[in-house]
Amino acid sequence: MSEFRNPYRRKEAEPVLTQAQMQVIARAMGELIVKHVKPLRDRVATLEKTLEHAQADAEAALEKHADEFTLDDLERMARNAK
Repeated sequence: MSEFRNPYRRKEAEPVLTQAQMQVIARAMGELIVKHVKPLRDRVATLEKTLEHAQADAEAALEKHADEFTLDDLERMARNAK
């Protein structure tokens, strides 16, 4: 008895890209990451540090002048901060 063979079965697919082509693409992607993503990541880190310093300065100023504010002033600042 012979085995049933599906005439519509796909043949083994050939790789779309060769190993050399994949390496070129990977190298190009790495260069793009270094060129574009790394500077953006560095900029975000700088902005985060700036924000931390600004927040610390604001908290220090608020503590320094805390006795000058009324409760209404503090509530208004809290509402505006949201």
